[in-house]
This record gives sequence, C-alpha cells and structure tokens, in this order.
Amino acid sequence: MKNVEEYLAGLLIASDEQSPASIHNMVFEMEIPHSKIRHSIALGQANADSDAPMTSDHTFHTASITKSMTATIILQLWESGAFGKNGLDTSIAELSVFAPEVLKQLWVKKGISRASSITLRHLLTHTSGLKDPYSDDASGIASDYGDQGAPGSIAARWQAELEKLGAGDSSLDEQTAFIYKKWTPWDPNNADDPDAGMLNYYLHHLGNSPVAMPGERFHYSDTGFVILALIAEKVSGTSYHQLLRRSIFETAEMVDSYLAYAEETDSGSPKNRISDCYAASFPMVTGRFNFSFDWGGGGVVTTARDLNNFLQALIGGRLFKKKQTLDEMLNWKTYPGLTNTKMGLGIFSEEREGITLWGHDGAWGSIMYYAPASDTYISGTINQLFAPPNWVNDLLKQMHKIAK
Repeated sequence: MKNVEEYLAGLLIASDEQSPASIHNMVFEMEIPHSKIRHSIALGQANADSDAPMTSDHTFHTASITKSMTATIILQLWESGAFGKNGLDTSIAELSVFAPEVLKQLWVKKGISRASSITLRHLLTHTSGLKDPYSDDASGIASDYGDQGAPGSIAARWQAELEKLGAGDSSLDEQTAFIYKKWTPWDPNNADDPDAGMLNYYLHHLGNSPVAMPGERFHYSDTGFVILALIAEKVSGTSYHQLLRRSIFETAEMVDSYLAYAEETDSGSPKNRISDCYAASFPMVTGRFNFSFDWGGGGVVTTARDLNNFLQALIGGRLFKKKQTLDEMLNWKTYPGLTNTKMGLGIFSEEREGITLWGHDGAWGSIMYYAPASDTYISGTINQLFAPPNWVNDLLKQMHKIAK
C-alpha cells in the first residue's frame, strides 16, 4: 500500500489553499479479499474547527453513492413481488405515489404530459427524461454551460450564496439562504408551494421542461431517486431510513452508517463525528451547510469501511434472495447520452486506466468501486466538491500495481 499512501499524501501536500481544488482531508479503504489485504488510509485535518486528525472512523457524506443503496431497496421489493406482474417496468402512475393532478406536472411539454409512462426502470437508469434541479434549470442543462451548472440551478444559487458568505456580504439572509435550507423530499399538503419540498420545487421550476421522452436517453437526475425512495416508502409502509437500516446496513454490517437528518434515529445509531467536506475553501459541515436536499439520491453518511462492506455484500449476493436479482442489477446497458460508461440499475460500469470498475461516485469527492478482474474494492473520499483533475485515475494506477 506504500505507493497508494505516497500518492494520496502527495495530493494533500500539493494542495494549494487558494485553489478551488484544495484538499483538506481524505480517507480510503482498499480490500483484496482473495489476498486477505485490507488497508485504511486517513490523512489531513478532519474538521475546520479542530486540529484533530482525520481517522478511518470519521464518517462523511456519500452524496450520490446513496443511489446504489436506494436501487438495492427497490430491487429487494421487486424480488418480493411488490410491483406486481410488470415488475420493474411498472409505471409510477400505477403505484399511486402522487395524486393524478400532481403526477401530470412531473413531465409536461407543449401542454402534453408523459409522466404516466415513466417506469421504475427509467428512474433506475436515469432515462426518465426528468431534469436534475441541482445542475439544470428551466432553460437548459449543465452541459449547455460547460458542466458548471445552469444559471437558475440550485448549484448556481449555492455558489452565489457562498461567494456572498466569503465576502462577508450582509445581504445573505440565513433564514432564506439555500445553503442553510432544510428540505423535505415531498410535501403533498402544500403541492403548490415550491419551497415546501424538493419535489415541490421541481414541479414548480422544471416540470415543464423535460430533457427527453421517457426511455429515450440517459440524463443524470437526482429527482428520479427521490421519487424511488418515496415509492419504496409507499410500497413497504416503512420509512426510507428504516429501510436502509433493516434491509442494507444490518446485513452488510454497516455499523457506522445512517441517513442524514432522519427524523427518527435508532438508539444504536453511530455517534462518530462527520468530517468536513469543502466547496472551495468553505467547510460545509462545520459551516452548517444543509445536506438534506438529496435524501434518496445522496443522503447517507458512512465510513470507507462501511462502503466496502456494502459493495461486498451487494456483489456477493447477500442483499438479495435470488441470484437473478443481482444479475438484473448488473445487466449493463449503453444508452444514448452515456460515454465510455454502461448503466446497470443504480450502478455503473466504466473503464478507467484499462480497469473495469463497478460502482458509483459522489459530488463531494466520494468513490465506491469494485474491480472484478482483480477482486479489489476501494471506497472513500477526498471531501472536496471541486476535485483535482484525474485524481481517481491516478489513484487507480497505484491500486492496480498492488492488485496485480
């Protein structure tokens, strides 16, 4: 592991405080089960308000890696028969999660709604045609703006507020600022209030500007996974955070994992402190940034070890009753809009440095990968929104030297 440690330490040391890509802390765990290799690396200062070092026990926000867990729950429900004869091709209209008049607003173009034709499979594969409110706005998608986020996107609003905060601008109102807003996933009792919940916001701002017809092409959308978590709650009669704990965390021995901001916390929930992730130089945890917006699309807090445990339990088939369920999840497909990447159900297969990887990554600098050729798992985070270019590829080069 010396090469990996030296590379990561160099990445931390080379980091420039004035650079948006400055790295303050990181934690990774690499495991090669057949060689009985398991090694953790933790570097840097865990939080901006303390000199305490980062450790392998520190938790972190996973961001979109959560989507693989949400997909796992949906597939567990599918194999139990919860979606009836149409299974994963059941439309969201059939599941009655939304009132008909609300459902129609989810996908509307030129006065015509196609929302009733969106299926579970569309949501799991990001082919629903729904936009992503964090990076898209009503006029366009992130790629139209150099992948920096459309001007009216939530990410653009965050950026403007963080700049005000950094400049000491007194016009930033903590009561209304998006960086401090506590989101609920969906408030059906206030469907017309765009600020009542995440999907309320979507319906008001983006429902009339879908990016494609359902099933037509890939377009990454956190909205789809918020909807999937709501579907899981509706079908199971169980809260999303309880589903995570009972259906995944307990089986996969994810002892330090939980859903951020869950209203009901199990008595055995971990108390490990969350490490800071950074947006440029802003420490998001100690700076009180609110991460509640992503929920089923990115709300899990965990450790590098727990992520490896999850992926091993998943790939090993321990999270499903039937082998066919895992086969369905890992049935890699190429969709228009995807480049050098294949899509399973809530999980990706991609080639990096000649290595095939299965897994997911997250916006806050988190990764969770399995390399099937070498039976190698690596998970962790650099806790940085604006990551240095190619850092994952360089890390994989070092990892590959060990795994060979």
